[in-house]
Amino acid sequence: MYPARKNTNINKHKFFHPGSGKNQAKLWASEEKERETTRDATAKRKQIQLERREMDQLKILNPAQLSSYQLKWMYEESTKDTAEDSPESLEKDKKVEKSQTKEKRSDRIRSLEQRENEVRSEYSDIIQKRMRDTETAVKSREDPMALAAAFMRNKAAKK
Repeated sequence: MYPARKNTNINKHKFFHPGSGKNQAKLWASEEKERETTRDATAKRKQIQLERREMDQLKILNPAQLSSYQLKWMYEESTKDTAEDSPESLEKDKKVEKSQTKEKRSDRIRSLEQRENEVRSEYSDIIQKRMRDTETAVKSREDPMALAAAFMRNKAAKK
């Protein structure tokens, strides 16, 4: 009854086929790049998780803060790896760990004190300079010629 329609949209329905020639190399390269980035991201995430676990273990320094369940679990975890260890060796290990944490604390304290001393020396230099500037300002108020000379020196220094 009705005449057949002419299809004018044939070219609009062409699709990209990934197996076609030069595009395949680009596709493979992009896929490999994605795999590398995901590998790097997962490795970085795992490293961060390990560091967080280590930091959490370092935070727990006082056994009085732990519950009996946590103490029991920690004891079981420590005895899993070294079931042959005697209580004396465990006490030695605890002493070594305590000494290491004390060393870390003392190192941290030393570094903070050093930084504090550096900051104090910087501020003392700044304060001394300001005191010298105020002394010259007071002297220059008393002597108008000294004020003019200071003004000329500053003007020459700016050029």
